[in-house]
Amino acid sequence: MAFRKHDVNSCTGMGWGTFLWRLLTSVRIALLLFSILAVVCLPGIFIPQGEDPSFYYHNYGDLVGSLITALDFDQVFTSTWFLVLCLLLFINLLACTIKRWQNFYRLIIKKPSITAVLHFLGSPLIHTGLLLVLLGAFIGAFYSFEHYCEIAVPGSQGITIGEQRYELQAVSFDIEHHPDGSPSQYYTDLKLAKDGRNLYEKTISVNNPLSYQGFKVYQFNYGWLLALSLEKDGSSRNFHVKDGDQLALNEEGSEILQLRFYPDWARDAKGRPISRTPQANNPQLAFLRTSGGLPVDIGMLKPQDSAELGDGLKITFSGYRNYTGLHVKKDPGVPIVFTGFVFLGCGIPMYYLLSKRGRKGE
Repeated sequence: MAFRKHDVNSCTGMGWGTFLWRLLTSVRIALLLFSILAVVCLPGIFIPQGEDPSFYYHNYGDLVGSLITALDFDQVFTSTWFLVLCLLLFINLLACTIKRWQNFYRLIIKKPSITAVLHFLGSPLIHTGLLLVLLGAFIGAFYSFEHYCEIAVPGSQGITIGEQRYELQAVSFDIEHHPDGSPSQYYTDLKLAKDGRNLYEKTISVNNPLSYQGFKVYQFNYGWLLALSLEKDGSSRNFHVKDGDQLALNEEGSEILQLRFYPDWARDAKGRPISRTPQANNPQLAFLRTSGGLPVDIGMLKPQDSAELGDGLKITFSGYRNYTGLHVKKDPGVPIVFTGFVFLGCGIPMYYLLSKRGRKGE
């Protein structure tokens, strides 16, 4: 049978299909791709990612800054060229995995010893594990979801995951303390609802999240939410401010009201205000009003107390309550990555620990 000219690679003397298959399953190609990826990850490690282009021009100069933005070194891990390299590595690894399973099938036909079968099964398991880890990382990169929210307790907040709209309801919040008064663990009684219907409820704590249909809600942090009222010229405004935040009192931002909450107010040996414990045994609010960076008014307020400031401004400390910080996370690639590590955990000892005995059984 005569071959047509374009059916054979003139350089190798083999068919194009065979040549392409050998290229795809080449270990050298895999090592080359791994090396290239390792090198191109360096800019993503040492160059701050996701900043405005002006940041790179200011910090690296016009020439280097323009190169960074032109080559996408400011967004390495989401750049097109990085994803193409990862795709090429995935295709190479997929071809290598198929080849290893083919070789294992040919070995089975020869009916070797059990030791040899287990040894040679290790190689396709390792390649399959690497393939799954890479696939899971791809899926996680494109379809993962993360969101942080702070909910006053009691209170609720809506959140959209994919096409589904949920409501997180923080029913209550509690803190456990060490003997010295420092927090040891904190809990949120959490409900997950949708369209007014309660779907799931759980008391979550650090490292003990609520899990529902592939996403998790973690207890992340907590703090104090302060209720304030500001009155001037007969008009009143209400605010809910986190401890440590500040309020701008005019549009220009030149007048600032800084706030600090002391749950258990006291003074140290030098007369400075402190909180003896994180529990609300003697709650007081310290405020500092500045104008143009200079202090104008300063004072302390107990809950429901008011103070008259300059320019006819009146501040009222209406009350306080906890807020809970929640981290919502969904990564559909995690189960795939976990499965990949299981394959690796089985394949590596099978291939290397049984290597000598496996070759004898071959």
